[in-house]
Amino acid sequence: DPFGALREMSLLGPLVVLGMFAASLSTALGSLLGAPRVLQALGQDRLLEPLAPFAQGSGVGNEPQRATIATFVIALFVIWVADLDAVARVISMFFLISYGMINASAFVESKSGSPSFRPRFRAFHWSFALVGAIGCLVAMVKVDETYAMIALAITALVYVTLRSRDYGAAVGASWGDAKQGYVFG
Repeated sequence: DPFGALREMSLLGPLVVLGMFAASLSTALGSLLGAPRVLQALGQDRLLEPLAPFAQGSGVGNEPQRATIATFVIALFVIWVADLDAVARVISMFFLISYGMINASAFVESKSGSPSFRPRFRAFHWSFALVGAIGCLVAMVKVDETYAMIALAITALVYVTLRSRDYGAAVGASWGDAKQGYVFG
């Protein structure tokens, strides 16, 4: 019981409870406010056609009402039906995939020599990005092998779906990719 042990070892046990409550509330609110905007952005990009209805916002600030309702319904359904520990592991997998892909992208862009890749972090080195990407993959397997494989399969399915389409044209962009950086760099 890590939480119980932390509370017992602390000089001020009630502050540990208060800190855990504040951290949980902050994370929940951040997800509840951030997830609809991500869903709206995915709908606006029109990369995955089933998400297109969530592209429309409302009001002056283009607030993602449809996406907020969908996120709320999904959250209620998961809380009602699922084991919250399992849900936490699945969510952790997708966060780790996100962080791992950011690190992998930084590694690939750094090694490609692309002039457009200019990290602002002064101590950046490609080896840190590589270690970060590998570390995320190892952490996924350590947390739960089964969920890690499922999350990687879903990510691969999304990648294959996007790769089969001309995603640059879909979002109205004409950028190059890392492969071009290796060829022309």
